[in-house]
Amino acid sequence: MNLHETYVPEHVVSNVYKITSKVFTQKSDENREMPFFLAPVSMYYPNNSTAYLYGRTHLREDSVLTFSFIPATVPTKPEEYRKAVTRYWSICIGSASDTRSYMSIYDAKARYADGKKATFVVCLKKNPKLSAIQSKVNEMNANGEYVNLFIWDSEKKNIDGNPIGEIVAVMYRNILPDRKWIHSIATMTPTAYKDKTGEPIDHVTDLDKQLAHKALGDYGPLGVKVSNDDFLQ
Repeated sequence: MNLHETYVPEHVVSNVYKITSKVFTQKSDENREMPFFLAPVSMYYPNNSTAYLYGRTHLREDSVLTFSFIPATVPTKPEEYRKAVTRYWSICIGSASDTRSYMSIYDAKARYADGKKATFVVCLKKNPKLSAIQSKVNEMNANGEYVNLFIWDSEKKNIDGNPIGEIVAVMYRNILPDRKWIHSIATMTPTAYKDKTGEPIDHVTDLDKQLAHKALGDYGPLGVKVSNDDFLQ
């Protein structure tokens, strides 16, 4: 074998730093409800072995975002992989301004139980009732519920030096979903992102196949913004 020296260029800057924040608004950001849609395979999610539900909304200081559903059961050992309805699931919270995920929780770390509804709460860090909301979540969990709290720091700076903001994208991800399972998110009809013809909600032509809570029943999430006072009652 003949060996010779080869010059390898130094990699000094990641390509991600060439991406800048692109902020755009959607009228549906201000709606009380945040439906979940199946993401199309695209430049954002090019992975055919993974299915994503996505939603988007504007978080406010006077309210929290909540959604409850029955997550897919995941295998706990390799012998269960063959019959698994999904291999893994996670909930990710990202900034709508730069499409980057800043918070996430996956099945092994989440508070949930097979066949039971789990609740996810997203609250601004600057919410004036944050302490009471945290105490309420702790109380609910102490009473046997399955509640997961995300505290969103809207003033956190992204790689461009800009605040990540109050408009969030929420994703529910399934890896290797079984499309034959009746409650699989992969059975839904994909819904296009915002384009020249409208927002995702404007692209819905079949409610029962495109909205997760309609298509999947208790296995499909629907985000709802609830006032601080109502949540704390």
